Amino acid sequence: MKYNSIQLLSVDSRQVTREYFTPNTLHKHDKWELLIFEKGVSDNFVNDSKYTVTDGDVFLLGPPHLHEIRFVTTPHLHRDIYFSTDTVQKICDNYSKNLFDDLQDTSRLLHFRLDASMLGAIDLLCRNLDTLCLAYSADTNTDFHPIEGLSQSILNMIVGIYFSQHI
Repeated sequence: MKYNSIQLLSVDSRQVTREYFTPNTLHKHDKWELLIFEKGVSDNFVNDSKYTVTDGDVFLLGPPHLHEIRFVTTPHLHRDIYFSTDTVQKICDNYSKNLFDDLQDTSRLLHFRLDASMLGAIDLLCRNLDTLCLAYSADTNTDFHPIEGLSQSILNMIVGIYFSQHI
């Protein structure tokens, strides 16, 4: 796959999660992005590699990862949750001092498929995260810690599952 145009996306510092119903053109982020595919079949192109994904596929992509999502079937739904580099590194360090460095390597990815029950549990946490984000978005002076705590617990679960499958 040739990269003709690459878009750099900067996520608003207060945006934590977002649901997508539309394809994404080739881009990369200045933050880390946890992608959770919830509905439909898509092709997720990451660093010149194609991954055909469906319900339960999970990726953790960082600033060095170029990616694009093309729909194979519709309807489609995937969710992104955004994290700072420091947050991802701290969570990875709980499991292995090398894990974060490994994930920054564009030839290695955190990618696996959640089973239906675990996808349901993660989906429930994500919907609770959506509710918190809506409740806190009205007040810019509000303490943001409950949102950070819940989003980090989701990332910790995903990294923990990945680590337990790869030790």
